[in-house]
Amino acid sequence: MCYNMPKNKSKQLIEKNSGSKKGSSYQGWQEKWIPKEYTEEDLVQITANFTTSIGNGKFAEVFKGEIDEQAVAVKKCHANKKGFWENEKEALAELAGHQHIIQLLGVQAEVKDMDEYCLVLDYMPYTLHKALERGGLPSKAPEGGSLPGKAPEANEVNILDWNNTLKVLRQMASALVEVSKKNFVIGDLKPDNVLLDEEYNVKICDFGSAKRVGQEIPSTNKAYAASEILFKASQVTQAADVYSFGVILLQMIMKQQMIHQKPRKMDVPRLMMSCYKEMKDKGKKNTTAHIAIIARCELKSRGHGSILDNTLKWKGCKESTMETIERLGIQCTEEDPSKRPKIDAVLDTLDALEVEP
Repeated sequence: MCYNMPKNKSKQLIEKNSGSKKGSSYQGWQEKWIPKEYTEEDLVQITANFTTSIGNGKFAEVFKGEIDEQAVAVKKCHANKKGFWENEKEALAELAGHQHIIQLLGVQAEVKDMDEYCLVLDYMPYTLHKALERGGLPSKAPEGGSLPGKAPEANEVNILDWNNTLKVLRQMASALVEVSKKNFVIGDLKPDNVLLDEEYNVKICDFGSAKRVGQEIPSTNKAYAASEILFKASQVTQAADVYSFGVILLQMIMKQQMIHQKPRKMDVPRLMMSCYKEMKDKGKKNTTAHIAIIARCELKSRGHGSILDNTLKWKGCKESTMETIERLGIQCTEEDPSKRPKIDAVLDTLDALEVEP
């Protein structure tokens, strides 16, 4: 799902909506953001009668809209998914103001029980999923709000090199630090929910599954979710989001477009033995193992530097950095939540890594 507006426009829109009795108000970054309310007629006008769909998921569809000549996204949650609408509204109201978290600009007023529920959000043109799929982003954002159907020519692409990879990971980690401070667990972190502009600036979106620490989180994407969410293996804490972050990190540095689902029982030694055999018989690209298992097999058999994609080595990742980033991916995807690093430590590690000038 794609949403955020051009740089610096989000705050302008917030300020423009402020001041009226029914308008939005923001009383400092540390207090709760009160979004503006929009009627159903307002939302029809903002979206030109919901004509431009830019994302469609299990719980909602997202439409591009415009308020005062500024692009916005209107997320229409399905009528039987009110709980997800409430979760997202509550979480985004508390997380308002962080530059790498999608901003809640408004909500639908006077929602009836059987209505679809709308949120007005920042607009952003790309997702990390698309960037991974195509190896980069077009140098200029498309007018329609999503990646063109045809892949851009190589000389038009702002490639996902080491500097851009590290930038995305740092900004994601920064957002997760804020989520952790507010005692939330996202529970559904994946590349589709990491939004980008053409300069690889990040905003994390989709907080419909977000819960407070200790609350039960519904099972989500089986490729990115931690076992404590999928299989109710233990109490869910922010370590679950660290796991999802680790899977995305591995996916980015290994340049893996597709991630296989986790098996019901993550017996790591047994799965590694099976993965070794599968890679030997079918080749690395044809193995059906989860990426966390593939990474461990590669490192054990070939050593550090073996899982980092060659394009990152050629495009800015120094040899001294390889071991650190690979080790971080392994640590974040430990099956035991207590063995995963805290997200603050993850951000510190990423901030200490070097980029090419």
